[in-house]
Amino acid sequence: MFAPMITHSVHALTLEDIRYYFKSDATEENGIPTVNMDLASEDRVLPNAPLVGYDEDFSTMGLKSFDMVMRNMNRTWWGITDYSVLEKVAHVLHMSEVWSKAEQKYKEIEKLLDPESDVCGCVTDLENNGVMNYLHLLAFKIRYPGITSGNENITNYYLDPISNITEYLEDTQGREKRSPQEDWRVGGNWKSGNWDVGGSISGNPYQTSVGAEVGYNRGDWRGSASYDYSRDRYGGSYSSYGGRLDYENDRGTTFSVFGNRNSGGGWNAGIGFGIKWRSLKFDDIDFSLSDIQLLKDVAEKLVDEDFATLHHIDNAEHWEYWKKVLKRSSDDASHYDLAMFMFCMLN
Repeated sequence: MFAPMITHSVHALTLEDIRYYFKSDATEENGIPTVNMDLASEDRVLPNAPLVGYDEDFSTMGLKSFDMVMRNMNRTWWGITDYSVLEKVAHVLHMSEVWSKAEQKYKEIEKLLDPESDVCGCVTDLENNGVMNYLHLLAFKIRYPGITSGNENITNYYLDPISNITEYLEDTQGREKRSPQEDWRVGGNWKSGNWDVGGSISGNPYQTSVGAEVGYNRGDWRGSASYDYSRDRYGGSYSSYGGRLDYENDRGTTFSVFGNRNSGGGWNAGIGFGIKWRSLKFDDIDFSLSDIQLLKDVAEKLVDEDFATLHHIDNAEHWEYWKKVLKRSSDDASHYDLAMFMFCMLN
């Protein structure tokens, strides 16, 4: 699908990246919308890829991107919230590779395509081709990992008044980010053969949580069982447990079976099947509204079973999983579509 693919490809673009990979004289009014990496801002999506201030003393884009991650590593609400510093580095290097491959296609398209063509007319119609909707959706996923999972154990943290997520958002949006010392996590992961066992204790000013998970991985199949206990600062608490079985091959075909006991004592269960991207309907979603106003609608109407990061890069086996995902999300067709998008938008 065009819109989700373009969204993935441009969400983290900077003006420096555009000038290096696509058009050297691009201006700050470049027209390439991106997700705002300053997650405390009320603006989820920026109308133009920003000039972020790469350190020009470095000569390679790899080190410039690495430096940007390291400069912001202590900012709680910057970048992809569910990623560790190592994973943020992997992400920027992955995006650099995507743009580098699209750059080669861009040079071909420059010779073939007229920016006034009907093709470019469709590509640049961001409101009707879905790109803006998917950028806002991705911004929500980055800010609130698991918000579209359909799992109440995750979404209730953002929606349940006990969790004070509304107060949390009001505290963070529109002003400087929280101190990094206000979020904390202690955890570990142990692996033996195909078995993977993990546990963690985490907290923020509003809630403390304890979690444990055991998983079994074999080829394209993954199974897991988990238990979570959370207690908020007013004394309210709930526990949940469940399990899931996932299949995902190199072609992007996925199959999932899951069941979870939620905080109200009931059960959520489901079966999911998909191929790489899932089509969503945005008809009833008004992205001009604030995060606080939209969280419930996003959680209930845009369910795609995205549980955020399944495996963090904490051992060599999990890196192998990441490598599969990174390779699968980059192919010649997507590089060509990105190059066409960039050409039509910049010319």
